[in-house]
Amino acid sequence: MDLDDARFGPPPGAWDIVERPQQLFQNEDKSLALPHTEELRFCFQCRGRGELKCNMCHGHGHTTCATCHGSGHVHKTRATNGSTETVQEPCHACHHGHRDCMSCNRTGWVQCHTCKGYQRLIHYIRLDIQWKNNKRSSTIDAHDPILDSDERTALVGSEAIQAAQGPLVLAEEDVAIAPREDVPSLARINIEVNRRVNKMLDESNDANVLQHRQRLTIRGVPVYRISFLWKGTSHNFWVMGTNRQVFAPKFPRDPMRVTVAALMVLLGILLLLGAIGAIVYFLLYAE
Repeated sequence: MDLDDARFGPPPGAWDIVERPQQLFQNEDKSLALPHTEELRFCFQCRGRGELKCNMCHGHGHTTCATCHGSGHVHKTRATNGSTETVQEPCHACHHGHRDCMSCNRTGWVQCHTCKGYQRLIHYIRLDIQWKNNKRSSTIDAHDPILDSDERTALVGSEAIQAAQGPLVLAEEDVAIAPREDVPSLARINIEVNRRVNKMLDESNDANVLQHRQRLTIRGVPVYRISFLWKGTSHNFWVMGTNRQVFAPKFPRDPMRVTVAALMVLLGILLLLGAIGAIVYFLLYAE
């Protein structure tokens, strides 16, 4: 057996190993043997014997007969001349109370399941590699004057705006995307967007993480405000993205409809409890 051991040189450092993920920007885990660290050792399970005591017969090569319970004979009752008598006969299912163990073929030993009978195992230093896709996102709103501060915070952090889709405005990909200066001629799209991108790039840098590649995607999400009157009061809701995600934090609700819906839910619960009570009563009565 050819081992990749110290004869081929010292093991390389962990960061000297060149490995690539199967697909960029996807989480992936991989384990491999560190080169030149293999070593042959006796199996720890069987201590180099290659076999273990049989669990069925505990190394004896035979098991106790289940028919005569190890006595070698059985008792039978038979009728003669209108009466019954019990007689003792040899057990035909075993040999003197024992049966040959079929698990170990009467040897008392079975192959070691760890080393598969080879008596030794290859030990090595395992290197665990993890590729992790660190995703950051940020939303810049259009400063709708209708929104108050609480509504604007809710809109920017809502699931609707996170799920909204829009046309691609800018896309960059490189080993490391460099920040740009906050000047109109060099900034990405505009000064506000450029500052937000620079901040995200700075937060993503970690000296303890080997970074393979970065991707920057900026999308423009259309946002439409719909204003309407409900019982003499003006209200607003927002539709965002080409996939039409809705944000309606203060959408009016008809009190009568809410009351009817609550009563219907309560009635459904009462009917369910009544049905369960009837079933329990029926089961108790049937018993």
